[in-house]
Amino acid sequence: MFFFAGPNEYHTLLKDYPREIRHHLKVFTGHIRLDDAVYKSVDEPFLHFTILRNPIDRLVSHYYYILGREDHKQNDAVIKGKITLAQYATGEKISAPKNIMTRYLSGSSELDGQALNEAKNNLKNLFTFFGFQDKFDESLMLLKNASELQNPFYLKKNETKKRKPVQAIPEETLQIIAENNQLDIQLFEYALALYQERMQSLPSSFFRETERFKNLNRSFQNLVEEFNTGVNSEQPFFLNTVYDNQDLREIQCH
Repeated sequence: MFFFAGPNEYHTLLKDYPREIRHHLKVFTGHIRLDDAVYKSVDEPFLHFTILRNPIDRLVSHYYYILGREDHKQNDAVIKGKITLAQYATGEKISAPKNIMTRYLSGSSELDGQALNEAKNNLKNLFTFFGFQDKFDESLMLLKNASELQNPFYLKKNETKKRKPVQAIPEETLQIIAENNQLDIQLFEYALALYQERMQSLPSSFFRETERFKNLNRSFQNLVEEFNTGVNSEQPFFLNTVYDNQDLREIQCH
């Protein structure tokens, strides 16, 4: 697996790997735009997938993420500048990730109607599948069915703990966010309709398997949480999960 923290990071990282090593890399993950140079390095067919998020919720979460992370490059500017969520959304005082889904899925530097159409077309025809953050378990089951993954158990990380829910944000602020992310909102609505259409063609066994996975993963998370309560947080630990397609067999913590 190779993780990209930002777009075009290929130029400083992956390109330095010998071709024979790049050939054996199985997964590329992270913030990768469709115009990223990494695509030029992949010589074989690959599965292409992404997880989408409601654009308004994403920007609200990102703003509070910045506030809660002293190590974030924009933290100092937002706090010292007393920049509000509404001001952040406009991008007038500090750069904000406007229409970021359209930018990444179109691979275009120009954000306009053409970029939106390209993003829609890519989502429909280029991606093996896509899912949604608020349908995460269901999305992971789609990934499992489209790949060679077994049950993809997971833990939640990098959550924004201290943030207001969208429902608690003033309506005028939400309107400002929406006005500055119209392309992403249209793309999200298109993606949701396409997703629902595709889900209708799936057999009922898929949804039973998803519910079973939710229960298994909940057990997995509870076991890890129980383990963590008895571990000194300053001491690193290694978590190894052993499972097959039928059940969560064992959790070994060292």
